[in-house]
Amino acid sequence: NRRLFAGVLLQRRHEKQWTWTAGYNLEFNRPEEINISDPYEFDRISTGKNYFISSLEMGVIRNTSDSELNPTRGSVTGFSFEIAPEILGSEVRFIKPSLDLRKYHTLPKGMVLAGRIRLRTIQKIEGTEGIPIFKRLFVGGSNSVRGYGYQELGNSDPNGNPVGGLSSFEANLEVRFPVYGKLSGVVFLDMGLLDEHSFAYDMGDIRYT
Repeated sequence: NRRLFAGVLLQRRHEKQWTWTAGYNLEFNRPEEINISDPYEFDRISTGKNYFISSLEMGVIRNTSDSELNPTRGSVTGFSFEIAPEILGSEVRFIKPSLDLRKYHTLPKGMVLAGRIRLRTIQKIEGTEGIPIFKRLFVGGSNSVRGYGYQELGNSDPNGNPVGGLSSFEANLEVRFPVYGKLSGVVFLDMGLLDEHSFAYDMGDIRYT
């Protein structure tokens, strides 16, 4: 997949806790040598064709944590919303909301309890037959659900290639503890799911690591 992306993002901070963002994204995708065996996906993606996406994105973040890089207390709440409508000339039209919640709590002996919940979904809007694979959601990897390889949680085609989904849920709970000097360790429980439908979260499909 060849991808050309350009974006403009404006960010404004209000007091110390609130950050507001607004931006415009321009994207060209040209799928090439797609290694999936799903015939329905091939019907929706023509190899060698350019896909033009034009979208607006808005977001708000409330950050009460004590550190940007290594927080030990406080919380971070973030919400973003992306829309690619026909009026902007987008060929792939969708809405994409996302919610990210993080909480940190100091424990005795230098330990920290940290938790995170992340919800995402993408919904096609009128004029789009379906969400192509290069805009679908994927879960798995070191910044997602650890214990699964990058983008490997969820359904795959018969050849084992991830096909993504339209709704995702990720949750992480961990205890960080000092080992020696600047060396530290972590014990974690991660969980996540990937659903084939928009705004759908079947908790019976959660996978744990």
